[in-house]
Amino acid sequence: MANAYRFGMGRITRYPSKSNTKYLHEVRVGTYTVDQAWLWEEVERVAGHAGYKKRSRFWACTIIAFDTKEKADKLEYQVRDRREYEERLEAKKRPCPVRIRYEEAARAQHVVIWSLSTGIIRDVVRTYRRERGDCSTHGMPNWIASNVILAAAPTIDRDRAREMVDQMLAWVIARHGEWFWTGRQGERTLKLYA
Repeated sequence: MANAYRFGMGRITRYPSKSNTKYLHEVRVGTYTVDQAWLWEEVERVAGHAGYKKRSRFWACTIIAFDTKEKADKLEYQVRDRREYEERLEAKKRPCPVRIRYEEAARAQHVVIWSLSTGIIRDVVRTYRRERGDCSTHGMPNWIASNVILAAAPTIDRDRAREMVDQMLAWVIARHGEWFWTGRQGERTLKLYA
């Protein structure tokens, strides 16, 4: 031993033996989530010094195994929480169908109130009925009836005026349907919002 120190070999030490850690607690993570950097940062943080094992047995998921159930549960919670957060963000991008229906109803109500208060509804309906007597489709009579609205309110654009005609006609047909269709050509139902 004295010779070892004299020839500069230094002290002989043993490396610590490998721990027999068993990674029995698994978390399955989908392929979309596996490609994201936040997941592996979270795996490193949760695993700590004990580490983890990664296995890809299936094409649809990757298995990440931990030594304790608590670590696996923690990562599973984080993945689920992140997925729910991304779904909420995605849902915010899509408009709410209930809100859309309420807005359409409010716009239709505004049109009917405006047309009744100004008296323009009479001219719009007369023009539409006259043109529908000559033409069996909805498109051309609607276009000509929208000219009445544009003459009264030039700041309204053509598409909005045509939508307003549809809403006025729906209101009149709901109250005076039999009178409205007397002597008119074509289909008896309007595809107002098609």
